[in-house]
Parts: sequence; C-alpha cells; structure tokens
Amino acid sequence: MSKSSHDTSRLSRQLWAQFILALLAWAFAVLVTAFLARVVCGMRSWDGDEILYPLIHWMNRNVVTVYLFATGAGWLVISYRFIARPLRYLDAMAEAAQAQGMGVKRARRLLNELRQDYLLLNVETERGLNIHEF
Repeated sequence: MSKSSHDTSRLSRQLWAQFILALLAWAFAVLVTAFLARVVCGMRSWDGDEILYPLIHWMNRNVVTVYLFATGAGWLVISYRFIARPLRYLDAMAEAAQAQGMGVKRARRLLNELRQDYLLLNVETERGLNIHEF
C-alpha cells in the first residue's frame, strides 16, 4: 500500500468516525433533552389551561414520534454538513485547477509572442550584419 493511499484511508476512517460520533452525540443529546424536559415538566402541576399545555401534552403522548423526528432531522442536518464540506473543498480545487490552466494558457501566449519578437530581432540583426559585409 502506497503512502498516499494509506493517508487517504486514514483520513477516510477519521471522517467516518467523526460522522458516526456526531450522529450518536446528537441522538444522545435529544434523549437527554427529552428526559430533562419530562423531569422539569413533571415537577410542575398542570391545570390544563396554560398556553403550552396542549403542546406538552401532545409531545408526552407521542414521545417516541417526537424523538424519532428530532433525531432524524438532526441526522439530516449533520449529514448535509459532512457532505457539503468535501464538496466545498472539491469546488475550491476545481477553481484552482481552472486558474492554473488559465495561467498556463497565458504563459503559452506570452511565450509565443516572445518567440515572434525573437525571430523578428534575429531577422533584423541578420539584415544589419549583411549591410556591413564587404
């Protein structure tokens, strides 16, 4: 295995580990938030006429659905961010390659202009030398 492919596979493993860790951390954070919300809401006496009561009651009855939705939404955002980062790098590399290509084209054009000037200078030098020959 070459050094560059070893570095690439190590980088790939590192990115995958970060991705999986981010997904698990989000799922754990949502679980802890749900637990803390249940504890805090359970410490209060609810009369049923509070503004948030219908929402909290619905979330309590549908806790699994709410958890799955919040976890899935977070996973989508995390996945997008992990996919978008390499795509930004790829765009930057493409722009740099295009700029590099433009630099090469410009250098070739300048080289051709210099070559033409050099040939004209040689022709004029030969004419000048031919005039002074005896």
